[in-house]
Amino acid sequence: METAINTNPQLALLADLANLSKHAKLTKPPRSGAVPTLGKLSGVSGAAGWMLSLPVVHGAQVLDGIAVALAAIAAWRRTLAAVNLP
Repeated sequence: METAINTNPQLALLADLANLSKHAKLTKPPRSGAVPTLGKLSGVSGAAGWMLSLPVVHGAQVLDGIAVALAAIAAWRRTLAAVNLP
């Protein structure tokens, strides 16, 4: 699993976010290549209704937190399926 996390950009970013959440700072170099930070939590109203907005700043990129979470879920599903785990 460590290899999967270290070689998949979505899982590496998730691991960095999880470690930051647990320890408040990374004690090792970031797996994802840059230390991510969370932007300001807010609500956004649009055509689809109200949605949560939590930007993830990762290097020069500002990513949508929901998109980051969905990408990590999909990456875990692919990783687990590759080793025949449901």
